Amino acid sequence: MTNEQREAIENLSEINNLSEEELQKENENITAILDYTDLKSLDTVLSLIKEQQEKIAKYEKIYKEYDCYRWVKELDKKDKIIDLMAEFIATLDIEEDICANIENDNCDKMAFGECENCIKQYFERKVEDVK
Repeated sequence: MTNEQREAIENLSEINNLSEEELQKENENITAILDYTDLKSLDTVLSLIKEQQEKIAKYEKIYKEYDCYRWVKELDKKDKIIDLMAEFIATLDIEEDICANIENDNCDKMAFGECENCIKQYFERKVEDVK
């Protein structure tokens, strides 16, 4: 946001604050004279709104074009698969070796719920080592 846009918003906020009492009274007979600065502020803020609407439309188009919702669902599904795999591995007798390799201060070896985290960390480090 530019300084001009910020100043325009502040100017319109001041106008709104000054007329707040009349707005609360729902006085429909309010008359006001807007000076050049006020009209320029209105124009600037309307331009800003238009810019923002164009950006939103652009990102909505990209979102739909690349089917991001499907990607998000796929990532959630993969996270769930990883959780289930870690839970399964924790039921086997190999988690003790994995926990020992992690050096996790929170792990008390074979604690329910903690070994799954050690298993995930173990494989995260493996992925980083491959990169």
